[in-house]
Amino acid sequence: MRTSVLVLLLLALALPGAGQVTWRGADISSLPKIEDHGGVYTDGGEPGDLFAILADHGMNAIRLRLWHTPAEGYCDLDDTLAMAQRAHAAGMDLLLDFHYSDTWADPGHQTKPAAWAAFPFVALVDSVRIRTRDVLLALRAQGTPPTIVQLGNEITPGLLWDDGRVGGAFNTPEQWAQLAQLLGAARDGVTDAFAPAPGPQIMIHSDRGGDNGGCRWFFGNLINQGVDFDLIGLSYYPWWHGSLEDLEANLDDLAVRYGKDLVVVETAYPWTLGWFDDTHNMVGLPEHLLPGYPDTPAGQRAFLETVFAMVADVPDGRGRGVFYWAPEWITTPTFGSAWENVALFDETGEVLPGLEAFLPATSVGAAATTGLSLHHVARDTVGGLVFALAASAPRWAALQVYDARGRLVGEIWEGRLVPEACEVVWRPERFASGAYLFRLTSGSDSVSTKIVHVR
Repeated sequence: MRTSVLVLLLLALALPGAGQVTWRGADISSLPKIEDHGGVYTDGGEPGDLFAILADHGMNAIRLRLWHTPAEGYCDLDDTLAMAQRAHAAGMDLLLDFHYSDTWADPGHQTKPAAWAAFPFVALVDSVRIRTRDVLLALRAQGTPPTIVQLGNEITPGLLWDDGRVGGAFNTPEQWAQLAQLLGAARDGVTDAFAPAPGPQIMIHSDRGGDNGGCRWFFGNLINQGVDFDLIGLSYYPWWHGSLEDLEANLDDLAVRYGKDLVVVETAYPWTLGWFDDTHNMVGLPEHLLPGYPDTPAGQRAFLETVFAMVADVPDGRGRGVFYWAPEWITTPTFGSAWENVALFDETGEVLPGLEAFLPATSVGAAATTGLSLHHVARDTVGGLVFALAASAPRWAALQVYDARGRLVGEIWEGRLVPEACEVVWRPERFASGAYLFRLTSGSDSVSTKIVHVR
């Protein structure tokens, strides 16, 4: 078992063959309710539209949950259509999350919509196909088709219980066949809405981000049943799903084992364990934290940078995206939040530093205009990080390391660079977990690369 993980944040000129994170997004399905209750978001103290703020900080995709007939109306089709228009206007891709329920669908609840409750199985299959098709046709009609369609939400135990339930007493060939038939009907609904065009990518979502055995059981059974899908979606909340090492191992194994692209489609981390209203918070105990990631804005940002780095480093470039769950769920004067300390906005609605983790990678590994180059190339036998340094012509340079707040924490090399790369080793044993910037400077020229160090 490794005692530390050193992950390269893969920026535009990272190691050859390294993957790039395509989707940097969030599930902001609660936004209409928060806005109706007076919620306001600010960036630098200036109020703004949430979509614009998120886009300005690097997000390029929005995930929306869709319920069948919710009691309050939020997250129904009309609500989803309006939110899809706002996402489209902000230039963001849409991930549509079908819950196939009137309310939350998750590992503990996969309740059929009331309108379908008494249907025999054949009628239920037809209803899934028709519902999926009609929703997607409505989105297409207004010019906001989704890029990704998620068939069910955290469906490791199946969906539309008990017809599509699996696991435990329901772990039978008959139940797996019925789940496969329901997912096949949903997939057919997507095809119906987009044919003859190929349509959006299809995601199947499990809640087991850090549980490789559980994922292999679930996705292996689906594949054995012939379920056709494109993306594996995973939820990863460390207080429920294990360590970052567990997540990394699971991502890497699933990519190689099944040859499918992966998205961490739900994740989050607290920026404080404090409370700002009378609503009980879901996350609030010291044991909910990861070692090296404090309950501070900087700790939240470091966690996200680590997750992005792990997804970017999935084998064969199959790590495709990271979505934050409910960054918008702040407290309002008339609507409490159980997630206020895990949002990406503080108690006043102001942007937190964690949102900066979503900024797209920039070209920092090498710079043709300066003639300097800086690349992470390996780890040595005791865990040190090996860098290759070079210049197009001989020149004097220095390699320095900065912490996430931009403070110089060390100069690890100074000397003469030549066209043939020299190697420098950084030994991180005495450094705390977090993101570090390595800057190679010569005169007024410099190039940089980032490393996330996890103890």
